[in-house]
Amino acid sequence: MELVHRVVVWSSVVVLIRCGLNTPEELRVGRQAIESWRSTKKDAAWPGDRLFGGFAPHVGTYPFAVFIIGMEPGRTWECSGSVLAPQWILTAAHCMGLSQYWYGVIFGGDIDFSTDRVFTKYNIQIRLVQQAYQYVVNDTYTNDIVLFKPFRGFTLERGFVETIPLTDQRTYPSNWKKTCTVVGFGLRGRNLHPPVGIQRAASFLMEPGWKCGARGIRDNGLCTFDVKTKSACTGDSGGPIFCEGQFIQFGLVVGSLYENCTHWYCGSPAVWNIHMFVGFYRDWIDYTMHRYSEPRSASHRRRASSLATLLAGFLLAQLNPPINTHTPL
Repeated sequence: MELVHRVVVWSSVVVLIRCGLNTPEELRVGRQAIESWRSTKKDAAWPGDRLFGGFAPHVGTYPFAVFIIGMEPGRTWECSGSVLAPQWILTAAHCMGLSQYWYGVIFGGDIDFSTDRVFTKYNIQIRLVQQAYQYVVNDTYTNDIVLFKPFRGFTLERGFVETIPLTDQRTYPSNWKKTCTVVGFGLRGRNLHPPVGIQRAASFLMEPGWKCGARGIRDNGLCTFDVKTKSACTGDSGGPIFCEGQFIQFGLVVGSLYENCTHWYCGSPAVWNIHMFVGFYRDWIDYTMHRYSEPRSASHRRRASSLATLLAGFLLAQLNPPINTHTPL
């Protein structure tokens, strides 16, 4: 009987490791991030920030899209992103904190992170950002792209957490125009409950980035004027963009220009949405992922010591609040 008991216990451990379930620390910090975000949005009485005018996908439709919460002392913000590889998340550079004392929490595996089921459903994975690799430091607006590397990679699980390949195109013609789909997370709307963490998607007619006339955005960006009845909004930043129904990432969400400066009110008339064209950055992305990927043994050693590192970083973060100077989507 003792032997049977040991076999059952060991089998349970193996299943936990294979399924990539969240560690107690990931659950604790994930809960802290969700609660902080809920409190911040409620206190600030934020209006309807979401990818409005689109549709709510079913679970498994876009399993490569992830929800990100960033935290600094006195500030909590939200973003979206995509899974390029188990240990690499692509998002917008302004989704980083502004000092070394910020940290990020990444949620994958579902389309709804608005309830406490986040901490009980087996398919939801929570990962903590270990390092951020930005394309150009101190140039967030022009090159608004960054790679997040979590302490522990996601476990790929069909229908819940999957990767999306990047476009092989490094350039596009001056007359380029295609219908592309944006996927992102954000608030559902004003005074709606639950208010946070709902995945939405919408399709837009996109054109070359230079057409928007945004500073520094040329052939490294994408532009859409198809935003009168729908638009990307706060919380969608970093969300993946793919074109003509092909699940190949072509861009990522960056920002919007709203009429009469009403940018806090998603749903109000917008002039344009601007995005990054990931093909322009493909060589940098490939180099970064190859250069900073760890061998398996080193990765395992780092995971074993990550808990102490995280705890020390979180405690230190409470002592040095940074200053926020960037507020795109």
